[in-house]
Amino acid sequence: MGTLQEGDIVERPTVFVSSTVLDFHDLRGALKYLLESLGYRVLMSEFADFPAEANKSTYEACFSAIDEADVFVLLVGRRVGAWKEVGRLSVTHAEYRHARKRVTAGELSRMLIFVRKEVWDIKHDRDSMDRELRRYACVDRETPASVGADDHGPTELDIHSLHGDIGQNATYIFQFLKEICQEEEQTRAAQEGAGYPKANWVRPFSVFEEIVAGIGSAIDMRRSVRQQQLDCLLIDELRRNQDLIPGEEELLSTLDGALKTKHKYDPTQYDSWYGRSLKLSRADGGLVKRLFIDFVDLRSSTIIREALVSGEFLTLTPGRTSYEVAGLASTLRELLKKLHALEYIGVSQSFFNSLQAFNQIHSASANDPTGTLVLPSPLPVAVGLCFTMLRCIRNLHQEALDTLLRASQG
Repeated sequence: MGTLQEGDIVERPTVFVSSTVLDFHDLRGALKYLLESLGYRVLMSEFADFPAEANKSTYEACFSAIDEADVFVLLVGRRVGAWKEVGRLSVTHAEYRHARKRVTAGELSRMLIFVRKEVWDIKHDRDSMDRELRRYACVDRETPASVGADDHGPTELDIHSLHGDIGQNATYIFQFLKEICQEEEQTRAAQEGAGYPKANWVRPFSVFEEIVAGIGSAIDMRRSVRQQQLDCLLIDELRRNQDLIPGEEELLSTLDGALKTKHKYDPTQYDSWYGRSLKLSRADGGLVKRLFIDFVDLRSSTIIREALVSGEFLTLTPGRTSYEVAGLASTLRELLKKLHALEYIGVSQSFFNSLQAFNQIHSASANDPTGTLVLPSPLPVAVGLCFTMLRCIRNLHQEALDTLLRASQG
């Protein structure tokens, strides 16, 4: 299992943001910066990293980008924006319809729709919509309404010249919002009692933080994509290691209740077993053999080490001025120490000699009519050492897993 490096090509969740550009310019830039800083791939048509192929039209490029997206974000404001079909279909509207087709086909599960609160509050009032767009045109210096105006704002003639366009835009946005809300489908479903439309939840917003909170309901913005990937790899490695470690009850029944000696064997007090022998049934001997083998095989610590080096799991100090190794990071560090110690013991000559001696005794017991095998000193000590180390490592694995799973579910 390889390590996860900063520059590795790893699949990242893709977010497509659809909106008019001029009235959302700063907001789009801030959203792209925030999501990319967390590791998400963000597709916005005005940026140089937008995947536009030379053999595709601008509209086809947008639709292809939507096909790559895991999350589609729609922002609706006071502008219609560029037309795909003049007077009938805007580019933003066409992008929304393309994304809806993917939702209907089950190819896209996360569609987030945000509408400026000033526009949303008057979505059922065509005249109010017209007045809101006219007011916005008067204060927006990027619209033609400000051309030829002095420092005090646009002239009455400038405002009058925009009347037709504003009226058309108000009507269009009015109809666009009805389609987004799927009002007709909603009414029909209410009458029939079934077939309610999906992906028509609209989030009104006034400030950037409300958009961030809405997106945070669909994707994990508490942790970076890199940390989420480390979480996944770490959980996998911890579970794989755990599968190699026999359960404690299974070991205890093997090393305690099943013994035919007058001494009760406590594997955690293995030092007291110097000079003593251990008598086992052949079946129990098979479990002890598995214990030796697991001790040798339990070497996987690549992702545990990577997680510690990454710094992603450090904890802020109480004063929140620096970081400390606590919580999960402390557990992982202790686990790594134990795995290193286990690896060192597993390749030592004394452990190799113990394993070789046990294998010889276990093989010879096949010809014993009583079906028992006796482990002479110091093999009981080696068995106790294996048990104690593996029990400690198993507990640390479980502690780390519990912490990770709580964090991913929280």
